[in-house]
Amino acid sequence: MFRWLMWLVSKHCKACTFVFLSFLLILICSFMVSSFSPYVLISDRIPKPDERLGNLKEDANATIEAINNCSQTTDILPDFIECKRGTLLYSAWFDDRHAQNYIQVLLMTSRRNQPPPLSCRFPNGPTSTISVGAVTPYYEINKRYSNKRYGLFVASCILSKDLVGIPNFVNISIANECMVELPVGNTRNTSYKRDYGICIPPMFGNIRVAEVVEFLEMSQLLGASYFTFYDYSISDSVRKMLSYYERKGVAEVLPWSLPTYITDQDVHYYGQIFSMQDCLFRSINRLNFVAFNDLDEFIIPLQDESMPSLLYSIHDSNYCGHCFPSARFPTVDSLTQNYSLFTQNVLRRLPQADSTHTKCVDDPQRVFEHGVHLIMQPFEGYKTNHVNWNKARVFHYRKCQPPCNSAADMKVDTTMHKYSEQLRKNVISSFVKCKVFNNAIINSIINSINLKFYYCRARSKQYASMFT
Repeated sequence: MFRWLMWLVSKHCKACTFVFLSFLLILICSFMVSSFSPYVLISDRIPKPDERLGNLKEDANATIEAINNCSQTTDILPDFIECKRGTLLYSAWFDDRHAQNYIQVLLMTSRRNQPPPLSCRFPNGPTSTISVGAVTPYYEINKRYSNKRYGLFVASCILSKDLVGIPNFVNISIANECMVELPVGNTRNTSYKRDYGICIPPMFGNIRVAEVVEFLEMSQLLGASYFTFYDYSISDSVRKMLSYYERKGVAEVLPWSLPTYITDQDVHYYGQIFSMQDCLFRSINRLNFVAFNDLDEFIIPLQDESMPSLLYSIHDSNYCGHCFPSARFPTVDSLTQNYSLFTQNVLRRLPQADSTHTKCVDDPQRVFEHGVHLIMQPFEGYKTNHVNWNKARVFHYRKCQPPCNSAADMKVDTTMHKYSEQLRKNVISSFVKCKVFNNAIINSIINSINLKFYYCRARSKQYASMFT
């Protein structure tokens, strides 16, 4: 009797163990399936339009909502909206660069978990209150910085063929926990596009007013007609000067206010590549060519009168954009202090091209993602043109990091002196008209610039005699 009981217990224990292990295996598989749900896709490349259609499904639970926002304007400054902690929405853009139209939503979210499911709803016509929902896949911008805590994403919301017109606003729902309404940009096709503009990444730290003015005036002499700035943390004087250029219609300054719990350790360089993506979408209907420069960088045509002239001469149906090698001009404080024009004072550069720090100009109709030093994702069928060093190059004025090169290792380059006189006049004019400073300081600035100008001209003649 005892032996029979022992056999029965042993048999049932084995059965229980089998049932437990089977249940555990089912749980693990369920978790893996949910973690890789088709509604939260992260693509490594740009899917073709028909491939994206396969990933997007119209929401069967789309509701009737009182959304009548087609008539509203979209002239609203963007800023980060915290939908839920760790998930920030910034902007949304109408994208009609393929047969299938999308609303591209830019957002930042933590990498600690899978990106939360995101759905979009749009008004179905200017007077209708029916909205259509769609669950979207994600595309991660510049995954090379995947060691950072926060990822930067584009969520592509498909626009239904049944949708009447282009919505000016989109309602974003994330993980059924929050809903945010974003204005949609690029909804108006403009008949007039500017030739060439520049996007400047988030500005922070101790930036001199003179540096900003020189960058703007020098870049305009080179052919740039529009500038987009992102204000992370700049001084009141710089902000006032930029407002002057906004009133002139040549600049736009956008807030870039990250929450205090997101630091530079959490996202690359204060979200630099994220601002580039926003500026790329922002340029689609605004510019024929867009560059992405820091304040100490200038793309200089060496055989053409201006950048637009150069770009139109080298652009063809095969190219999505053009990348330029850098010439590095090491700087020291004595050459860039106060209100001197550093492009006119720093005349020595490294003799070789810096091919690791190229800067690129995009045709925004042909590029999906821009990187810091390259075009990351052109649309299919297009390629990047790498411009010859002797045709054009980036003049990069970067502070000398010890050990610095000796003068013997440097080459004298006075290319920028051909812009000296007009640059001096334009910079002085901006300081006078903007009135950031009082008259005494403005007079001091004018005297400083004039003194440096004549000093530069003297040095230019001196250097010229060395090569004759």
